[in-house]
Amino acid sequence: MVDDLITSSDLKSEGAYTAIGTYDFSEMSQLITHLSNKTEIPIDDLLLLYGEHFFSVIEKNYPAMLEQYSDPLEMLSSIENHIHVEVRKIYNDAELPTFEILERTPE
Repeated sequence: MVDDLITSSDLKSEGAYTAIGTYDFSEMSQLITHLSNKTEIPIDDLLLLYGEHFFSVIEKNYPAMLEQYSDPLEMLSSIENHIHVEVRKIYNDAELPTFEILERTPE
């Protein structure tokens, strides 16, 4: 499946990814679009599944970190001052995503 997704996409990286690399967002967009087409799972559902997987990995591997936060939005809004600080200690030139909560309401 992964090979099919990569070969059916027009990727500047040619599908060669590393944990510390920076890639154009259009590559992820192409890959998830092709995955959706091949699996017949809507993109929104694939993103939800990924989010659930992401938080289950965080919960399993870093439970103490999650205990500091009351909800996922609070955790995401703290990434800049928590996780990214630690990443930059190892990879000082890392280009990391930015998470910014623009508005938060009880709903």
